[in-house]
Amino acid sequence: MVNRFWTRSPKNAPAALPAGVSRKRGATASLIVLSALAIGGLHSGSQVTAQTASISLSPEEAVIQLIPYRLTQADLPQGYLLNQQVSVDTPSTFAVGADDPTADLALETAAHFLVQAEQQADATTEESGQLSVGMGARLFADAASTSGYVAGEIFPLTDPKQSGYDTAQPVDLGTTYGDASRAWHVTYTGTDPGKTPGAGYLVRWRRGPVAFRVVTSAFAGKERLDDLRTLMTAIDAKYAAVPAPEFGAPTVTPPATEAQRLQAGLKLQALGFTASPDGYGFTSIVASHPAQFIYDDVNPVAELRLLDQVWKRLIGYAQTFTNTSDSARMATIIYAQDADAAAAKADVSDFQVGPNESATVIDAGIQLGDLTTAHRVTGVYMDGSAYEFLDLSWVHGPVLLEVQMTGQPGSTSLPVLTALARQLEANYQASPYASGQ
Repeated sequence: MVNRFWTRSPKNAPAALPAGVSRKRGATASLIVLSALAIGGLHSGSQVTAQTASISLSPEEAVIQLIPYRLTQADLPQGYLLNQQVSVDTPSTFAVGADDPTADLALETAAHFLVQAEQQADATTEESGQLSVGMGARLFADAASTSGYVAGEIFPLTDPKQSGYDTAQPVDLGTTYGDASRAWHVTYTGTDPGKTPGAGYLVRWRRGPVAFRVVTSAFAGKERLDDLRTLMTAIDAKYAAVPAPEFGAPTVTPPATEAQRLQAGLKLQALGFTASPDGYGFTSIVASHPAQFIYDDVNPVAELRLLDQVWKRLIGYAQTFTNTSDSARMATIIYAQDADAAAAKADVSDFQVGPNESATVIDAGIQLGDLTTAHRVTGVYMDGSAYEFLDLSWVHGPVLLEVQMTGQPGSTSLPVLTALARQLEANYQASPYASGQ
């Protein structure tokens, strides 16, 4: 069982905002058909690498081709600290959090959007005026959609309700990145009492079948084009060094369509905690697609086959809560759906640990659902500090339920873990799953 849930990044919104500034995911983007020649700031390179064929892969198989584009700290200019987490999104993970999920999925589908992998870095000095930068790669199913995204026709920035930006004005950077590129100066307004204004730049460009994005975030008036150009030179140099991917026929049949994953994700929402456990404060809730796990794995091809053919994972959520008196102690509530009961049992039975970790089977003193497993894991972080976590997992048919508690050695509590498990089980029993709906 693999549970690597990362915070998702919006398609259009800033990478990070000043305190109190809201972030809109821009997932309800409509398609605006414009002539590329009429769009200011759009550059086409003299040597264009064509996307010659449509991509017929599932998002989780296609994402493997984005792994070589993952940035390292050495790829960034001085003054930025790279967050090692990468957020992977697909049409279903974007749509599941939208105001109108069905309509949003229809727009994602019409845009031929497949998958994206986003990274974030924070500015380490105030002199630059930047707060953070988001960057990443994304795939569309055909060349027209890839070009349309770069031109601003797909997932446009012009509607504040869709993009999260108050304004988006084209900017001419005086050079072309990749085969074609376009840049905008963007502004946005905070939702804090002071309405803190923010601003930055957003660049879209493509190399062959892969589209890229860099978006900077700063306090309004602190954004600088020179900072953007420095970032673009460094980041595009990394992307340019990656050979253009080639997409063949699918090697694995996914267990569900993106529409089916969306429906599973919407139904799973009934299982979430509506209040923080006693002694804990809400930290985050994240929806995760198999593409995320595959991107993160050291053997993505094997992980693809495991997730699509054995566990048959559709989609899942993780809610994280932080202890109010010990910030190192966290509780995570996980609820996910596989394609069928047999797959879910295989999923819950295959408990996997990461590097520098060891697991021991424990007796949690509780049996839930069709099959229950419990483990204690000890490990060492990259900085050498030790940690432990307790894991209690069980299944009801195709639904996987799991509670985890992480902290310093000796700080986790089995009674607290089982209390959380009983609450999650109660949520399941009160949901449409238990009533057969």
